[in-house]
Amino acid sequence: MTNDDKKTVDDLVSFAREETQDRESDTANEKKLLIVDDEKEIHTMTRLVLEDYQFKGASLCFLSAYSGAEAKTLLEQHPDIACVLLDVVMETTDAGLEVARFIREDLNNDKIRIILRTGQPGKAPEREIILSYDINDYKEKTELTTQKLFTTITTALRSYNHLVELENKTREIVKKNDRLNQEIAKRIVAESKLKKHNKTLEKRIESKSEALKNALDNLNHAQLQIDDFQIRLDISNDISMISSVSADRIESSNTQLQSNLNIINRYRTDLTDLLKKYETLGQILAEHSEKEGERLSATDGALNAIRDIQDRLDLEQLLRHYPEIIQESSNGIESIFDTVSEMKRFLGIKNESKEKTDINRMIKSAVKKAEKSFGNGIDIQMDLAALPHIPAAVCTLEQAFYEILKNSYKALEGKGIISVASMAEADSILINFSDLGHGISQSEQETLFTAGSNLQDCGTAGLGLTYVRHAISDHNGRITVESTKGEGTTVTVELDVSE
Repeated sequence: MTNDDKKTVDDLVSFAREETQDRESDTANEKKLLIVDDEKEIHTMTRLVLEDYQFKGASLCFLSAYSGAEAKTLLEQHPDIACVLLDVVMETTDAGLEVARFIREDLNNDKIRIILRTGQPGKAPEREIILSYDINDYKEKTELTTQKLFTTITTALRSYNHLVELENKTREIVKKNDRLNQEIAKRIVAESKLKKHNKTLEKRIESKSEALKNALDNLNHAQLQIDDFQIRLDISNDISMISSVSADRIESSNTQLQSNLNIINRYRTDLTDLLKKYETLGQILAEHSEKEGERLSATDGALNAIRDIQDRLDLEQLLRHYPEIIQESSNGIESIFDTVSEMKRFLGIKNESKEKTDINRMIKSAVKKAEKSFGNGIDIQMDLAALPHIPAAVCTLEQAFYEILKNSYKALEGKGIISVASMAEADSILINFSDLGHGISQSEQETLFTAGSNLQDCGTAGLGLTYVRHAISDHNGRITVESTKGEGTTVTVELDVSE
């Protein structure tokens, strides 16, 4: 025995005199400790100093092996060994390392805590051993004092307990999984039986469902036909009213034109007669009659006829009123043209195809058209938020927005501010048109979008707002008006994003 070994034995003897610490109560059992060393003194002294040791109420059961071969035999016989105090150099210089490999690889035991202790560290360098072998601690016999041995064993047993508990819990989980799988298998069998018993019922339900679906489809088809008929009826009613209004409008313009034409024809007849008389007078003056008395008599007659026509014609009044007559006639023709254009535009609402587009682009186009038409007295301010693209008839909606702007322009009497704002909500787009004009009374709001309404008394038939109602309705949208007499009006157009 070397001096270093003697020192280790002395330390172990002194360790026996120290009071064992960390006694944690638990069910009494034994923890197997395998001592592998070729020196019998090491076995004796280890048993001596650890014979009263307890960990969580468990004492130690000592097993001894004096070579690597004996250690392998005991390890095979006792798979529940908790810890191995393993010498490195025994019958060979690496016998202990071979035992460590045997535990991890051949026995496939990763719970046993392996503590290498060697008296010849030069033959088994710690860094190399730790990296190459799956061991849990490395101690030189010279440094393994009483307290360090106590700490090392306690740490090893605590780690072993944790691994055993983890293994037990894993087994419990596996058992529960097995039971769960069995229960799932039973339920699958039960469901299979239930499916077999329900086949007839499912067929009946399927048959009833198909019949119900067909009935529902027929009902939906009928509802669509009713909705289409209602739309056509509304349009027919509006067209009838528009036709009546337009007929009155055209009749009024036609009456004015006819009156102006009668005046123009009368002036044209008188002027023709006057020209003829002047022509006759010229002929008389040109004649070289020998009878001067006869020439003067004819001349006087022609002059008297000319004076009569001049008195009846009133050239000054003709020259003063003729431009007004021409302007009135031009206005009448323009009014007839506008009426025909409005009717054509109204009847074309259903004909324009829809494509996904940006509503803000249509708003800007309508505002640009309005600014060009209204002049400098109106300031149109826009606050447009980013909007999703939706299917829309571009020309139809642009015209509808323009008609709303035109109504605001008339309410402002050609001077003021119109505000246009757009925003996106969860499933819809809102466009607000606001003005600070004279406002609309409640009674006027009720007929605002009816053909023939004429709130601004501007000489039109009120077809613009009727066009707005049908254009927005054609896009499955809604239009609302908030207005106070004398304070202003806000028209809100709501369009569904899903459309």
